Amino acid sequence: MLSIIIPTLNEATTIGSLLENLGHQTVTDLEVIVADGGSSDDTLAIAEDHGAWVTHSAPGRGLQLNEGARQARGDYLLFLHADSELTREDQLARALEMMTGYDEHAAGHFPMEFVSASDEVAESLHYFAAKTHLNRPGTFNGDQGLLIHAKAFRLLGGFSERYGFLEDQDFGERFNDYGKFVTLPDALRTSARRFEQEGVEERILLNTIIMGMFHLRQDRFFLEAPGIYRASAGARLNPLPFLKLARQSVMADGLWPGLARCYRIGRYANRNFWQVFFWAGLRLGEEDQWLSSYDRYASPITRNPLGDALATVVVLAWFFTTLASLSIRNR
Repeated sequence: MLSIIIPTLNEATTIGSLLENLGHQTVTDLEVIVADGGSSDDTLAIAEDHGAWVTHSAPGRGLQLNEGARQARGDYLLFLHADSELTREDQLARALEMMTGYDEHAAGHFPMEFVSASDEVAESLHYFAAKTHLNRPGTFNGDQGLLIHAKAFRLLGGFSERYGFLEDQDFGERFNDYGKFVTLPDALRTSARRFEQEGVEERILLNTIIMGMFHLRQDRFFLEAPGIYRASAGARLNPLPFLKLARQSVMADGLWPGLARCYRIGRYANRNFWQVFFWAGLRLGEEDQWLSSYDRYASPITRNPLGDALATVVVLAWFFTTLASLSIRNR
């Protein structure tokens, strides 16, 4: 049996489409679990109308997904976001067939397609969609879906409940130490609504800040950032308050601990230097060749303490330049 687990919190505008989509899949031995975090709209009524099993918990994606997984009966678990859309009626059948060729040390994810009414937004997100075909550390996120053997998921302790989100990033890091990700055959569509509403550059910048703070596990940032985000809900995103909060969080314990954190961010950026090569190769239609060049030539001479120090300088220059630019713009 396949158990599909979908976290929701006021997803009435999207959940019905996904559940109808799942109802047309050729796989028959499946259960659909909507893991709700306290919806106040019609999410639960829509879920029940489509025959989904609803679980309840406090809000927080990791907590909700874990509650759904605890009640799941399937040998395989598939975690999907509420705004996802499958692209073939036999997509789950093909995914399961592929996964049966691996043991429980493999987990599958779908490559992504962003759905947007704006050609400009869709083009801006092409790079991020292309990355979802890869299985390098740091490329997995929950929008891609996660198909995993229930035994492996439980052995790894499920999702982190430390923050209200980023459970996918945490799980991806831990799973890379346990096994390997594989790319499933067919694409999963997801809405680009946040990028359309908040601005592509602004949302990408916020995502970059969030990933840096997550890498440092800066709890202060994640306690205060949701309040800043809620205050700007429905409007174009302003990254400046998040940049200021990131600076305060990094330097909260004084100069030397702050510099140590900056170095850790530089090392993290250096480990992701391959993305520059992938971006360049993608523009030239030679992404495989450029990635091979990074692995063969650039990685051996950059992944060392000197490379980490240089990356730290670059990150700090970028951070303060961006901070100054946004401060001037917001006057």
